[in-house]
Amino acid sequence: MHSILTTHRNRHEHLAVLLWSLRRSARICGAEDWELIVAEHGSLVVPATNDPRVRILVDDRPAPLTTVSVDADGRLLPHWAGFDPAAGHRKELRPWFPKSRLWNLAIDAARGELLTFLDCDMLVGRRFLESADDLVRDPGLTRVCYRVRNCEQLKQGRSDWLDRILAVPDELGRAVIADYLLERYEQHPLAYEAYGGHWRNCWGPGQQPWGNSQFSMRREDLSGLRFCEEFTGRGFEDLDFNAQVERRFAGRYRAVIHTDPDHGLLHWMHDRYEDWHQDGQTSANHRLYRERNGDLQP
Repeated sequence: MHSILTTHRNRHEHLAVLLWSLRRSARICGAEDWELIVAEHGSLVVPATNDPRVRILVDDRPAPLTTVSVDADGRLLPHWAGFDPAAGHRKELRPWFPKSRLWNLAIDAARGELLTFLDCDMLVGRRFLESADDLVRDPGLTRVCYRVRNCEQLKQGRSDWLDRILAVPDELGRAVIADYLLERYEQHPLAYEAYGGHWRNCWGPGQQPWGNSQFSMRREDLSGLRFCEEFTGRGFEDLDFNAQVERRFAGRYRAVIHTDPDHGLLHWMHDRYEDWHQDGQTSANHRLYRERNGDLQP
């Protein structure tokens, strides 16, 4: 079985499009033995589905708190919105998004021999679900990486294209929009992509790709490897996990990266919220990364 893992809080529309694109890829590839595991924490409305392939894991354990800005209805203010007490805006304590903990919850619940890690704000390529089979064909391969390009056309902090897909109820209409974007894959800005070491965004002869935080590995190769749950909010939990992989496999590490639109990913740009993204916390995560792994290399 192929288990696709994702983490979630209040991104229901992104999750709906991810699931739609996975189902489409499964039909095109003829993939039948797969599941999507959604590790959820803190959404105002918990995701629900009747799809037997999808499992929603609700983590209701407490998480560290942070101060956030909310509107008069208690909804988090996006990063571009000004704070206006006259409009009923106020400060509240809310839990950080415990992403590392959610990844670990999903890993432990997965039933597959192959595990793919995807953020929920992704659109997968038409033949994406066959990509992880590289790990079956090549027993010496450690990791399958995926090119990610940012779908950047924004309106109030999120991609217009996401709204366009959501506005179309029928399968054909959604597929037309998705294919339009994927056919122009090379025109979208490239997301971070590390080569020659889990921290670097460069290429050299004989160097192995590390990709980004979207990847596939065998369950057996993940034995004992988990995300460090000391990281909270945004940043460095993925690089720290990659550093653990690097230490385990050392000179045996081998990887491939899929860079074509059929097997790659499109990332929907979106608002930032303070329960996940604060510059001070990102800096704290960087300090923790340095304590655990040494400083990032040039």
